[in-house]
Amino acid sequence: MADQLGLDQQVCKARVVRNTDGLVENTQHAWAASLIRLLVNMKDAVAQARAPGLTELPVRRRAGYEAACTRLIQLGEPANPPSPPTGRRGRSMYASACN
Repeated sequence: MADQLGLDQQVCKARVVRNTDGLVENTQHAWAASLIRLLVNMKDAVAQARAPGLTELPVRRRAGYEAACTRLIQLGEPANPPSPPTGRRGRSMYASACN
């Protein structure tokens, strides 16, 4: 999933849920609440798969989760565009929805 999002490393899903939960509280965006539910469902599916000894979800199920996640992120991007570049080095300021 990190590759598809253009990230160098995996993202802590617990951090994503916390940040998204704050976004829901601040903006009431339905896509963000749906993303939280999806992430929790994904976590539960992995736990259920590990119980009988599997090491990963079946390919079709994983593809379905990835497609749903991509759809929700695409819904959220227009509502929460990144902050414009400042021309200064370092990390950019967070978008207003994250503050």
